[in-house]
Amino acid sequence: MNGDFEQASQWANAVCEYKDVPLTEFVWQMSRWHGFTVKNMKCISNKLISTTVCYRINREKVCAVIRDVGVLMYEKKGMISFCSEDNRESRTAMK
Repeated sequence: MNGDFEQASQWANAVCEYKDVPLTEFVWQMSRWHGFTVKNMKCISNKLISTTVCYRINREKVCAVIRDVGVLMYEKKGMISFCSEDNRESRTAMK
């Protein structure tokens, strides 16, 4: 029974490590995990990200990890964009 608990607790804390992964790949995977739609990623430069995240990380923390890389995000009606031209029609700029 202890073995089952250890396996279950490892799954509950499952993490994914990213080391020098293109930010676009990280954003794509996070959008799948958290169900948000990315309107525009063309403005993300060739930035790389190195981080470790738990699969249960919330959306706000995902945004914080992306901002820590120095990328601005804009949101409108649940869609995320990384291009400043989308800021004009955006209600919230996530700086």
